[in-house]
Amino acid sequence: MLYLTKLEYRSFSYEKSLKACILGQKKIFKSKSIEEIKSFCETEINKKLK
Repeated sequence: MLYLTKLEYRSFSYEKSLKACILGQKKIFKSKSIEEIKSFCETEINKKLK
C-alpha cells in the first residue's frame, strides 16, 4: 500500500511541477512554442530527479 501511494504521489507531484514550469517559462519566453517549453521542462525536471 505504501509503495502504491508513493508512486501515485510521485506522478502527481511530477505533473504539478511540469505544469508550473510550463506556465513560468511561457511568461518568460513568449516566442517559444508550448512543445519546446514542455520538452525543456521535462528535461530539467528529470535532471533534478536523478
